[in-house]
Amino acid sequence: MFEIGNALEVAQLDGIGPNAVTCMVIDNLYQNPDEVRKFALTHRDEAGKINEHCDFGDRLAIPHKDIRNIKEVVDDFVRNRAIWNNWYDELSYETNWRNAEFLVNFTSNQTLVNNPFGLIPHQDTYLRFQLPSRFGVVIYLNTPEECQGGTNFYSYLNKQGLERSLLYEKQFTEITSADNKCTESYQGLFDTLRMSSALKIEAEIGMRYNRMLIYPVDVLHAPSMAPGWFKNNERIAQVLFL
Repeated sequence: MFEIGNALEVAQLDGIGPNAVTCMVIDNLYQNPDEVRKFALTHRDEAGKINEHCDFGDRLAIPHKDIRNIKEVVDDFVRNRAIWNNWYDELSYETNWRNAEFLVNFTSNQTLVNNPFGLIPHQDTYLRFQLPSRFGVVIYLNTPEECQGGTNFYSYLNKQGLERSLLYEKQFTEITSADNKCTESYQGLFDTLRMSSALKIEAEIGMRYNRMLIYPVDVLHAPSMAPGWFKNNERIAQVLFL
């Protein structure tokens, strides 16, 4: 099911934002993306049971040994220290692959109506926490007619990698009530973030069926979504942390 396609199209995107971030985009990843998508949808009802409070909706997590097929593609890029300025770490990379699961985030318009926090740019790890991962991977599993938006990379006060306090504590304090619930509507928070003078979209990687995006985990990013999108179907994104 996770067999790699034989017509990969690879793009290396350099110089994103003030920190000159690099990311890799690989199209036509799976030989049979419909099978991967069907597998995710077949197990949709299991999503959310291990991560009910995920800001991006429900997360499916299923152990599957064949997920390591992706490794043969990722290895070529992640192990190239010249691309990532020596960010690659062999021990953490191999450890994460040993523990890799089939992870899929399901996000709908209603997800963000209920919990707009998913709009706020985040990092998969922060400098102070030193989690054993260096790279994030997103694989879009929406069919062409469903594709909207993608993934945005941001800077905050002209920085792309931050301590949590610089963004989250400030933003959450401003938009949460005493019981930690969001006081902003989906539309309201969307407008607030778009008008922020401190927050800037540095790049948008468009969603495309069977596209894989590789990026450094300490860079601010968020799903590119807008009110009204994904009302009739969910945003389906396979993710890996390496």
